[in-house]
Amino acid sequence: MKKIIIISIGILFIINTIVLVSADNEEITGTFNPFAPGENVAPSINWVYPLNGEASEEVTLINISAGITDDNEDTLDIYFFTNKTTSWTNSWNAIGSNLSVGNGTYMCNQTFNSSERFNTRWRWKATTYYWSINVSDGTTWTNNTYYFTTEPSRYDVDDDESVFVGDLNIVWANRNKAYLGLYDTDADSTIFVGDLNAIWANK
Repeated sequence: MKKIIIISIGILFIINTIVLVSADNEEITGTFNPFAPGENVAPSINWVYPLNGEASEEVTLINISAGITDDNEDTLDIYFFTNKTTSWTNSWNAIGSNLSVGNGTYMCNQTFNSSERFNTRWRWKATTYYWSINVSDGTTWTNNTYYFTTEPSRYDVDDDESVFVGDLNIVWANRNKAYLGLYDTDADSTIFVGDLNAIWANK
């Protein structure tokens, strides 16, 4: 039967030496510092929804989500951002957060802007949207940017796979109702004649 003897040398010192001696008289030595802090590793974003670069049906801000892991199991602050436009800009808006949390799956809770107007700007069809997520453990942070494209045509507001009179009718019927970005086809933050013109030009 083999025996392994562990001998600790330097009891009064912070850094100890360990000697492992096997029955075959092979000796392996090493040092360790029990008080040395472990290396801090930046948090990881393991997956996101919607998938980066893929086509997706309409997505509301509150539904974007991510799987987060921190190897040090630190307390994390997670922030979601979007530039809420159909082209790349440097103007980003915070749209949600999950603060003082651990490893897990988190959804954008839309803390910062819960208005219907802001939310529905992601519902235009055939449109590319950009969003990002920042995860901090208080010492290091990770920030990634993603995009997705909605489908099909943004001018097919009645979703019948064609752009024609029906789309004009539904937009006009909603011109005096609560704003919904779905009907704002010319992206001017109002629902009026310009939206009809945009639909007809893309029929």
